[in-house]
Amino acid sequence: MICIKTLKKSSKFSFGMAFLIGTALPPAALANSAGLHNDTILSGIIDLPRQAETAAIDGCAKVQTGLTIGGGFMLFTCEKLRPYYPISEHEIVAKRYHSALQEMGWRQAKTLDDGAEFTRRDTYGCTANLSVRVWKDRAINETILRKSREVYRQIVFTANYNGAACERYYPMVQAMKQHNNTNQFATR
Repeated sequence: MICIKTLKKSSKFSFGMAFLIGTALPPAALANSAGLHNDTILSGIIDLPRQAETAAIDGCAKVQTGLTIGGGFMLFTCEKLRPYYPISEHEIVAKRYHSALQEMGWRQAKTLDDGAEFTRRDTYGCTANLSVRVWKDRAINETILRKSREVYRQIVFTANYNGAACERYYPMVQAMKQHNNTNQFATR
């Protein structure tokens, strides 16, 4: 109950949402949803440790969520290479994310032109697919598009979850969406 109270106080979720999350997710995910683990990407779902060279800044401060036609859900976010790192670090950092995922038990399913796709089946039988891509020529969620290609410094993470075994993660996706809605006018 302490975790639910902390979640409710720290992130302004309704008690109903906190209860749903509390019944569907383990305590570590509750801590992540309360904002206590800001050093991970897609906290509570993937929990990928953030590399020092990137941050959830500018357009990457938001997690996009959605339902898929097949009955599952997807989410995507990005990490932006911090401006004081040279653009030559972009792909090197992305490869470190690839390695970190493999160390966490994700299997590389295929190589893409701009990254890689990974898959993992958890202990509950949920199979997730995650692509990690280096975007050099565009940006997600950024309102000001600049002319120089060097400003497009994003590594994009797209996750897909399908099937009944993955439904246990959906309350966390709803919480991310709620967090985005309450912070949509926050300064970046």
